[in-house]
Amino acid sequence: MGKLLGGQYQFVQVLGSHECRHTYLAADVRRSGHPKCAIKRLQLENQNSQVLELMCKRMDRQAKILAAIAEHDRIPKVLSHFSESNNFYIVQEFVPGNSLSSEIKSGYRLSDYQVIQILQEVLQILSFAHKKGAIHRNLKPSNIIRRHPDGRLVITDFDIVQSARFLKIESIEKGKEAEDSEALIYVPNEQLRGQIYFNSDFYALGMLAIRALTGIGTSDLANRKRAQDYRGNAILWPGGVPINPQLAAIVDRMVHFDSTQRYQTAEEILADLQMLTVRKSAAEKIAARPSRPRPPKRPMRRWHGARKALLWTGIGVVGLLCVVLMGGWPQTLMARYFLEEGALQSRAGKERKAIAAYSRALTWKPKDAIAYYQRGMAYSRLDERSAALADLTKAIHLSPENGEAYYQRGNLRLKLGDVRGAKDDYTQAIDLTSNLPQSYVNRGSARAALGDEEGAIADYTQALKRNPKLAAAYLNRCLSRSNLKRLQGALEDCSRAIDLRPNDSRAYQNRGLTHRRLEQFQRAIEDYNIAIQLDPNDSEPYYNRGLTRDDLGDKRGAIADYSQAIERNPQHLLAYYDRGEAYRALGDRDRAIQDFQQAAQHCLDLGKLDCYQDAQYQIEKLQAD
Repeated sequence: MGKLLGGQYQFVQVLGSHECRHTYLAADVRRSGHPKCAIKRLQLENQNSQVLELMCKRMDRQAKILAAIAEHDRIPKVLSHFSESNNFYIVQEFVPGNSLSSEIKSGYRLSDYQVIQILQEVLQILSFAHKKGAIHRNLKPSNIIRRHPDGRLVITDFDIVQSARFLKIESIEKGKEAEDSEALIYVPNEQLRGQIYFNSDFYALGMLAIRALTGIGTSDLANRKRAQDYRGNAILWPGGVPINPQLAAIVDRMVHFDSTQRYQTAEEILADLQMLTVRKSAAEKIAARPSRPRPPKRPMRRWHGARKALLWTGIGVVGLLCVVLMGGWPQTLMARYFLEEGALQSRAGKERKAIAAYSRALTWKPKDAIAYYQRGMAYSRLDERSAALADLTKAIHLSPENGEAYYQRGNLRLKLGDVRGAKDDYTQAIDLTSNLPQSYVNRGSARAALGDEEGAIADYTQALKRNPKLAAAYLNRCLSRSNLKRLQGALEDCSRAIDLRPNDSRAYQNRGLTHRRLEQFQRAIEDYNIAIQLDPNDSEPYYNRGLTRDDLGDKRGAIADYSQAIERNPQHLLAYYDRGEAYRALGDRDRAIQDFQQAAQHCLDLGKLDCYQDAQYQIEKLQAD
């Protein structure tokens, strides 16, 4: 590094090193005072000149994106960029200060107030970057600098390498992070698969918050992350660490395993953080006060003055206790204690103990909307739907602005068959938190169940405007478009859902249905075959493959598939009905009658009179022959 980089920058020292990118501290010798700057060197693969030219053009575009987000005063400015000797260089301003690695350490807990301050500052920066189309991809404590001298947080090292697919990048799956071994704990599951969303940054920031709030080490958090990857839900918080349950709920949603269940925008998280009432600790208040000169010492009073002062002090203490008791402070403190206990038990998977703790909280504070909401969610996780519905309804009554409570109650109502009630709840959730795309998806499902396929499509489209990579919205819109005979659009939606979620059997089933409606029967069968391989216990792909074989005139193949569907779901009345039709076509009158009788019985059990009468009509026709 003896020569000047770009003819202008003098190497000073290495700041960080990865397999294909290195960061240096350098001095700009062409500017007055030779100011410091940070230079990121991106090592390009040895390729032919045409490929290198294409790669450099790609990196040039990425550098321009960095320059655009660096308009924010807490993202380092891009001073220049250039290519030299199969390397691409980006020169940014150097930010003096200490990284959050010096504040977030094993065995040391930050207060709720401190963590909220960090979250708010970082989220404000991410909001700006995301609106410019940039995802950080590499957020961790070492990339967040507390700038000297103002103490504001600055985000460094936006990772343009990961988006340049031409480059030889390090394997995240193998953990080849040379800078530190903790990088993996901040990487969400979808990023390991090469799928990056804006809320992938929220996952990283949420994991950072967990470390800060609990003080647990990186190896412990890594184990908890592996457990999350296995279970596919939230991170298990360590027991014995008192955490504000409202703050924990926000962080839990930030680090949800499923990206569609996380917050979708920084503004949503900031709005929820704004609702928290977290006070500074006494030490933080003292540290924040300006220093004042001490007043001069007063001369010591004689004993009779001290007795008078003691008397008045006692009266003051008694008065203060009366005010405290009348103001309900002990009740609030006890309620909060049991709320935190409930949250700890719930995160440990002990829902019964969590419910007991939330119930104790309500004995101290009977109108605590949060306690009702949390207890309702615990009941929901135990699939005790009626109790969950009652608690969520009470939470909404006490706090009608809680959009999340409406959303969760909508989910419960949908499970209970109250489709109209679910639709109304999702509408309320959308009105209160319009940036939650899953509310649109679920309201679309409710509308489709009510026969409003056009309204369902409109909702799925709104969800995709908010999250263009939401597989569930594509999958459901595919089905609604298919039902309305908009078959080409349906095929595109199902194929997009498969791209985003290649192991979801429903996407293949929906695409198979669309292929069948297009009379592309072999393609339909191929899709159903894949769906069966992905979920061999599901009756529906067998049933639908049976219908397709029936279309092709393969009655025995259809009967075999209908039988497989019935084996997996003995109440599958359509499989009985269609197998009866197939037996009749083959001249097997007795088996056809048996199947229509089974179908008729299941129709009665479900209260479907028209279905029952139709099956009876088929039986009468067969008996008359």
